[in-house]
Amino acid sequence: MELKKLFFIAILITAVTSYVPAQSLTQRNPTTSDAVLAFINVNVVPMDRERVIQNQTVLVRGGRIAAIGPAKSVRVPKAALRIKGGGRYLMPGLADMPVHLEYFDRDAQLMLFIANGVTTVRNMDGRPYILLWRERIASGTLLGPTIFTAGPILEGKPPLRNDNQVVETPAQAAAAVEEQKTAGYDFIKVYHTLSRETYEAIIAAAGKYGLTVAGHVPRAVGLKGALDAHQRSIEHLDGYLEEIEADDSPFRSRWTWLKLYFAVKVDESKILTAVQATRQAGVWNVPTLIVRQKVATPETVQIWLKRVEMRFLPPEAVEFWRQSNSRITQRMSPEDFLRLADGEKVRKKLVKALHDAGAGILAGTDTPNPFVIPGFSMHEELQNLVDAGLTPYQAISAGTRDAAEFLGRANEFGTVAISRRADLILVQGNPLESVSNTKRRVGVMVRGRWYTEADLQKQLDALAASYAKR
Repeated sequence: MELKKLFFIAILITAVTSYVPAQSLTQRNPTTSDAVLAFINVNVVPMDRERVIQNQTVLVRGGRIAAIGPAKSVRVPKAALRIKGGGRYLMPGLADMPVHLEYFDRDAQLMLFIANGVTTVRNMDGRPYILLWRERIASGTLLGPTIFTAGPILEGKPPLRNDNQVVETPAQAAAAVEEQKTAGYDFIKVYHTLSRETYEAIIAAAGKYGLTVAGHVPRAVGLKGALDAHQRSIEHLDGYLEEIEADDSPFRSRWTWLKLYFAVKVDESKILTAVQATRQAGVWNVPTLIVRQKVATPETVQIWLKRVEMRFLPPEAVEFWRQSNSRITQRMSPEDFLRLADGEKVRKKLVKALHDAGAGILAGTDTPNPFVIPGFSMHEELQNLVDAGLTPYQAISAGTRDAAEFLGRANEFGTVAISRRADLILVQGNPLESVSNTKRRVGVMVRGRWYTEADLQKQLDALAASYAKR
């Protein structure tokens, strides 16, 4: 099988190809959503701008932040659960902006996000049971992040995946959008093989029903067409390479698998033109830099396989990842890996240019692509954004405040402020000094419910045990 097809299998398919209902492993929450809790003596990282407010008390009531201020100004009820901050840092929960929950084999996997401080996710390919998960999470009967979800992917023929929803005419497109709106999905996801007429019909119908459109750039539309349509977000920097590839690139008018990695010659002036057009269109990008990094030598894969977090995944999924990587890399030369490294530099340069131009950037992982582990990989992507040239504050903002703004929920989450939903992470060190401090958790609060690291580890151990018995 040709390398291009192997790549798509590895990137777009995981080991679990259908949902297998399973009893949730979540246990009774340590605190209830209506409890009153107080973080005592914490340094607040509000993420409204780049600052830290020291020695604060943060009161949570009914799942919302009720008060923030010095100890003398915040009255803490006697019955409140007091969480000793000890000068640690309280920041907003993270948002992974995109994920693919349709490949999770049980709802208990959702707690992998919570265990890593990811309290919100944007799911890119919906199913009816994911809508049920969303309801159960909101009601407090299932431990998981707040879910915003697209409906099934809309695509033309031939579909890249058999479970995508095929729409071939503008009438079919309009009907599909109406159907997804009625079902309760939050936005529309589009894919490569849509015709221009069908894509335009989707954009029009989505506007009619108050839905946004996100996803890939259809080949028949191109980046300019997606920007002109004000597609809400573009995933994986899709469509940009065609605009920024240099005229004298040896691959300018023909396909090569290297283009999947941006590993061809580009034109700096074209990058500037593309990012300015993106800013003017108000279109956001979710680079998911981590996905293209997960093609590696067998030696590197062996190191990944020994990571402790692999215990929390279905063994057959991990084995599939290993095999898919092997199928891709066995045809690659050392020079090919050098080209991939050059392509990563181009992607990071594009991300920095987009950010500097004022175009919106969101943090996201597209988990569970091969070796992109739910929750855990979010911290890798934050580091990727810093490596691309963003400051720790800017990178964390892409996964907190900016995510809330993008979703139209800036008054709900994404910052530490009065009336915001109490999705919070208490960490040992200042995350604005190093994004690695987002991993140094003391505990996570989700919709006003507090979980210590010990609580979360028990959940992880239970999940690992369930896979070990299979």
